[in-house]
Amino acid sequence: MISVDNRQHVRVEVEFPLNVQLDSGPWVVRAVNLSVNGIRIHSLQSLPLNVPVVLHFPFKWQRTFTIARVVNRQGNVYGCQFIDLPHKVHELLDKALLSCSEERPAKVMRTLWETS
Repeated sequence: MISVDNRQHVRVEVEFPLNVQLDSGPWVVRAVNLSVNGIRIHSLQSLPLNVPVVLHFPFKWQRTFTIARVVNRQGNVYGCQFIDLPHKVHELLDKALLSCSEERPAKVMRTLWETS
């Protein structure tokens, strides 16, 4: 069987900590996959579906945050869609993701500027 990927944007594997903030308080999760439209995160704490959350990217990304909503869950992995990604962050992500996706062999993105 052939699988067709209908995604419109580049998506890459990532590995970096991310702070999630809800009314119940903040906690740290691990980002596992990223595109300019959304992010997949691994969280040991349960996240509510379709509820906006604030995502704080690592400080080396210049205290960047965005609002996203959790759109799906598979075990402890949550798919989040960005709601209002700032233009500056969109441009940085687009450039970094494109650069990372063109590398061979594929590498894991650990920041916007470095891969390993």
